[in-house]
Amino acid sequence: GEEKKIEKKKTVMLRRAMSSLQQQGLPPLPVPALAATLEKLRLSLVPFITGPSDAQRIDAGIAEMLRPGSPGQRLQQLLEQRGQDRRNWLADWWNSHAYLRFRSCVPINVSPGFTFCDPEPEQRSGDVQTARAAALVHGLMRVRHIIASDAMPVEMLGTAPLCMQQYRNVFGVGRVPRAEEDAVLQTAETASRHIVVLHEGQAFALDVLDSDANVLAPQAIQLLLDSIKRWKPSPPQPKVGLLTAEHRDTWASVYSQLQQSPHNNASFNTINSAAFVLCLDSCQVRNGSETLGLTLHGNGTRQGSANRWFDKMQIIFSACGKGGILLEHSIVDAVVPLQIIEQAMQLGAAAERESASSSVSSSTASSSSSSS
Repeated sequence: GEEKKIEKKKTVMLRRAMSSLQQQGLPPLPVPALAATLEKLRLSLVPFITGPSDAQRIDAGIAEMLRPGSPGQRLQQLLEQRGQDRRNWLADWWNSHAYLRFRSCVPINVSPGFTFCDPEPEQRSGDVQTARAAALVHGLMRVRHIIASDAMPVEMLGTAPLCMQQYRNVFGVGRVPRAEEDAVLQTAETASRHIVVLHEGQAFALDVLDSDANVLAPQAIQLLLDSIKRWKPSPPQPKVGLLTAEHRDTWASVYSQLQQSPHNNASFNTINSAAFVLCLDSCQVRNGSETLGLTLHGNGTRQGSANRWFDKMQIIFSACGKGGILLEHSIVDAVVPLQIIEQAMQLGAAAERESASSSVSSSTASSSSSSS
C-alpha cells in the first residue's frame, strides 16, 4: 500500500512538472503596436461621425498621438515595459476595471448562469433534488482533484497548446466585498475538504472527502444532504446570503461590520474557502423560464433569492430537481466552468451506475446465499 502511495505521488509530481513546463512555454500576451491600437480607435468612432469636420479632428488627434515624443508614444513605452514585466499585461486591469470595481449588484449584471437539462424520467432512489445534487457534487470534486493533480488534458488550438490557468480559478474562489473595489480570495485546490450547502437561507459546511481525501460516493453525499434538509433552526437565523445581492458598497459596509464578530468572521472564512456553494431550494419550478430565473437571480425572496451566496460559484437545484449553475465571473470565463460541469456530470453518473451495479451484485449474492 505504501509503495502505491509513493508511485502515485511521483506520478502527480511528474504531471505537475510537465504541465508547468508547458505553461511556461506559452508566449506572453503581446502588446499591440500603437498604430494598430489607434486604427481600432478610429474605426470605433466612425458611427459617431456626423460630418467631415468630425473625421478631420479624429485624424488630427491620431496623427498627434503617433508623433515622436508625443503622450501616445510615452504611454506606449510604459505599456511595452509592463508587457516585459508580466506574462499577461492586461489580466489585472481587466479583472479590476471590468469586474471588481463594478459597484452595482452582481446578479443579472455580472454573473452568467446556465440551466441543466431536466431530470430524467426514470425512477431515482429517494429525493430527486438531493440525488441529482449529490451526483454533481461527487463529479465536481473529482474534477477538482484532476485539476489539482495536473491531469486535465491540455486544450489545443490545432497543434498549439492553450493556457489552462483558468481551470485553477474555478474552485475555492470567493469574491469579498470591499469599498470601491472588491477582492478575490483563492484557496488552493487541496486545502479545503468542504463545500457550503444553503437550505432555507442557512449555511452548512459539508465535508465531502473521506479520511484518505477520496471523494465520498454520491449515495453517501445524498444522505448528508437529506439530513441537512431535515434540520430546522430554532429560532430561525438571518438569511445573510441575501446581502450578497446588494450594491457592492452597501454589502462591503455590512460585511465589514459583521466581520467584527469572531463567529461571523470564522463563518465568512468557511464560506470563502469552500470549493463551491450548493443551493437546495424549497420551491418548485414549472418550466424553463422559471428555472432560468431561479438560476440567475432566485426568482425573488419567496423562492430562492435569499438562499444564495452570489460571491461564489453556485450549483442550484429546485425541489423538483431542476436547476443550473451561476458563476462568480471576476477571474474566470464562462466556457471553462461549463466544460468542468459536463465532465463532472459524466463522472457523477458513472459513479451512480457503478454503485447501483454493486448493489445489485450484492443483493444477488445475498439471495443466492440464502437459497443455498
